[in-house]
Amino acid sequence: MIDIVIYYPYLDGTTTSLIDLWFNLKHFTNDVRCSIVVDTNDMKRNIDFFVALQKSVPKTFEYRIIPLSDLYQMKFDKLVLSFGIFRFLHKIPTNYNYLYVLDAGRIIYDFFVNNCTYINYMKSLVNYTIYTNYTNTQYIQGLNYKIYYHKFSHERINYLKKLNKIHKTTKVEDREKTGNIHFEYLKNDVLNYHRWRKVIDGVYAENIGKMIFEFSALGKQVHYSNENKTQDDGLTCYLKLFGIDDNKNQDIHITEEELFDKLGMKENDVLLNDITQN
Repeated sequence: MIDIVIYYPYLDGTTTSLIDLWFNLKHFTNDVRCSIVVDTNDMKRNIDFFVALQKSVPKTFEYRIIPLSDLYQMKFDKLVLSFGIFRFLHKIPTNYNYLYVLDAGRIIYDFFVNNCTYINYMKSLVNYTIYTNYTNTQYIQGLNYKIYYHKFSHERINYLKKLNKIHKTTKVEDREKTGNIHFEYLKNDVLNYHRWRKVIDGVYAENIGKMIFEFSALGKQVHYSNENKTQDDGLTCYLKLFGIDDNKNQDIHITEEELFDKLGMKENDVLLNDITQN
C-alpha cells in the first residue's frame, strides 16, 4: 500500500502537491490512500483547515484522518511525506519499508536557519529518497536524492476552472502573515507575484510558486516581478522548464496544455516508477 501522509495544517503548495500526487497516482494504481494527521489539541486550526480543504479541492479527493497520537504507532509499506512536515514534527514516522519525500521550502530554511537539523536527521534514516529540484541539491549534500518536479493534477485544475471568476487581484503580500492560500484568492483573475517568503535577512526563496502556474493555466493574468529574488531557487528551476528567465519582470503565459506537457504525470515519471516498482 502507498500511503500519502499530510501533516501541514495550512492550505498551501505543500499540501496541494500531495493532493495532486494522490490524484495522479490513482490513474496508475488503486493501491494508494491519503491520510491527514490532526493534532487533537488544536481543534480550531483543524476545523479551519478542513473547511478550506473542502472548498478548494474536488469532492472526489478521499482521505482518512489520523490523530497525531497514533501516527508513530502505525506501520507503513510505502510512505510518502513532504519535507515540509518538519515545520510541525521534529521526527518523522520510521515504521516504513520505504520512504519517499517531496522537497519543500523548509529545505532552504533548515539550511540557513536550523543548521541543517532536519537534513542531518534524514541522513540517519534508511530506505528513503528525497525528490527535489536542482537548486535544492546544494543544501542536501549527503542525502539520497533524485531530481524531480512536482506534478499538477487535471482533477484539481478542472475544479479550479469551475470557480466563479472575480475581477480582482491576488497579491502575494496577502499571504505574508500566515502563509495560507485563502479560498477567495483562487477566484481572482489577476495575480501579482514576487517572492515573499523571507528565509533570513537578505535571502528570499520560493520552492515552486504554484499559483503562478495555476493562474496562468487557467487563462488568468500573471504579472511576475523579480523583486526579492536574491539567488536562484526552486521557482527558477520550474520557470526554466518553460524557457522563462525569472531575472526579468514580465507577464507569464503558460497554457494548460503546456503545463501538463512539462508538469503532468506520465508513465515514465521518476517518482511513479520508483513507487510502483519498489
